[in-house]
Amino acid sequence: MSLSLVNAGINITSEKLQLSEVSFKEGKFVLENIDEEYFSEIIDFDGKEAKAINILQAAFDEITLRNSVKAENISFTLPPNKFKSFEIPYEVSLSPNDLLKHIRWEFEKLFPREDEKAYLIREIKVSGSNMRTEPTTLVLAIRKKYVEMLHKFALRNKLRLKFVDHAHLASSNIFRGMKKGEETVEISLYSGDKSFSLMVINNNAPIYFKNYKIDQAVELIEKLQLGMKAIERIGIPLPEDKKGYIAGDNITDTLLEQIKSELGITFYKLNPFSVIYTDPDLEVKEIFNRKYNSFAASTGISFRLG
Repeated sequence: MSLSLVNAGINITSEKLQLSEVSFKEGKFVLENIDEEYFSEIIDFDGKEAKAINILQAAFDEITLRNSVKAENISFTLPPNKFKSFEIPYEVSLSPNDLLKHIRWEFEKLFPREDEKAYLIREIKVSGSNMRTEPTTLVLAIRKKYVEMLHKFALRNKLRLKFVDHAHLASSNIFRGMKKGEETVEISLYSGDKSFSLMVINNNAPIYFKNYKIDQAVELIEKLQLGMKAIERIGIPLPEDKKGYIAGDNITDTLLEQIKSELGITFYKLNPFSVIYTDPDLEVKEIFNRKYNSFAASTGISFRLG
């Protein structure tokens, strides 16, 4: 990363836009700016593209009026319900092209009503972990039109688009700054837009990932119980301290207490600002001190390098 470069990360939910700006100075990442703006109406990525871009632009303009954006590059994160996800075993002898063909074939089987050609595929091979020895790849798929729309928004604002990522995966970049041991297992949740995702991280990389759609908060605990049983069947051990991290929105103390009561795991709100140098002017902001967990995605994507 160039020493003069500033990256912007934008997390988009159905209701708001959240911005983090991160620079690289004297060998370290520095948080320069955070802000959020609620949309004038719920944004619909599957509706008219021009309308969605205008809603994004209006919110972005409000933020830039308060504090000009210095970034040259921009990346976006979207909530779990904007992605299809699954995992499959694979033969290590497969070429990258053959593996992609196999993944798309599996996609058609799992989502027969969807046109696989309308999706961009990202694969994450599980490797370097003693906890999952069978060759496995985690797969995420996002509609091409979402990425194309965000690219148009970036061009309109004379910014270079770097990444479009799942909000949970972007948030997991925070763990790289927490300096845990190589064999550390982290249980991580992300909540947003009537959906959540469950991830297990080992060696700073995901070894298990699952998306869930929910209509009510109570469903989160029910489906989380199913997810934890699936992790147990695979043979992935829980953290010895029975602790985990949660990021995103709609995370109440009541929800955390219910999870602890039902599953015996204590989840802590993930603070992305704890692993990055911060402009002192930001530390007095209410969103810095009270809504830090909801900025995990926009901050995490800001210092993703590849």
